[in-house]
Amino acid sequence: MLQHRRRRSIGSGVALALAVGGLALGACGKGDSSRDEIAKAFAGPPPKDDKKEVEAKMKALKAKADADAEKARTDELERITTVSAGQLPELEAGCMDAGAALDEFRQKRLADAPDELARWNATKEPDLRKVIDACNASGKPEIAACQASAYRGASVAHFGLEGSTELVEHCNQRYGGTPPGAAPDGKAPPAVQ
Repeated sequence: MLQHRRRRSIGSGVALALAVGGLALGACGKGDSSRDEIAKAFAGPPPKDDKKEVEAKMKALKAKADADAEKARTDELERITTVSAGQLPELEAGCMDAGAALDEFRQKRLADAPDELARWNATKEPDLRKVIDACNASGKPEIAACQASAYRGASVAHFGLEGSTELVEHCNQRYGGTPPGAAPDGKAPPAVQ
């Protein structure tokens, strides 16, 4: 039995040597280019990139990714705040819809935080009323339609909970409304102490 194992391992070693030798002989018969390729393969690993060069490449990639993300966010903001003049609601109905859309916006963003969602549901009426009143005070159905569209169309990836203020500001800016917290004449209210 021991002799059988030795024969098998010797036979395997001979077969391996013949295969490697055959490859080497076949490569030698092809000319200098094959020898150069073999020499390159056994020459060692390719030279390492310079640390500063790698850092510069990473910085450039990060800058490009940031620029792409900002462009995607800006494109989304433009898309979700665009309203057509032919589809404008009556002001009061549009503002009620904007309030309902804000509630949907918050519900979606708090879905994974049950305690915060319960708190929002218990205390949302005054916040929704403020949004509806400010929308009505603008006197512009375009702003109502814009806010409703923005709240419903905003992705969670680009507009988190804090994004609701930005959406309202963008709608006001785009359609000539007053900034949130400002009086209807466009002047900021006096500071509350």
